[in-house]
Parts: sequence; structure tokens; C-alpha cells
Amino acid sequence: LGVPYPGNYRIMLNSELTEFGGGTRPGILSFKSDETPYNGFDNSICVDLPPMSAIYLESPKTNTRRTQQ
Repeated sequence: LGVPYPGNYRIMLNSELTEFGGGTRPGILSFKSDETPYNGFDNSICVDLPPMSAIYLESPKTNTRRTQQ
């Protein structure tokens, strides 16, 4: 998958986990991006996704807000 930011993408929800009715136990908790361009993005991650399942990922935090004083 192409991703917008370099860094670790943490799994927030994996529908294949046993707690959601799937058949796997927690294993991989995050995916580290690499500098392989894919689908219009400069970085990418490789994800094995079982059929009939979904995952939600949290992107690395980027602080683009200015602090007010």
C-alpha cells in the first residue's frame, strides 16, 4: 500500500482477531514503511490481509500545528 508519511503504521483494529470473531491471535502490531514508491506515494508498506477482513491503521504522528504563546 502507498502511504503518505514515513514511519510505523500501528494497527488500530484487525477484524481477523478472535475477539472480533476471526481466527487469529494478535501478532504483528505495526508496519514500518520503506522508501519504495507505490500508487503515487513516496513510501509504502506491505500488508498481508486475509480474505473477508479489514484493518485500520494509524499513521505516524506529524506535528504541523503552530503553538500559540
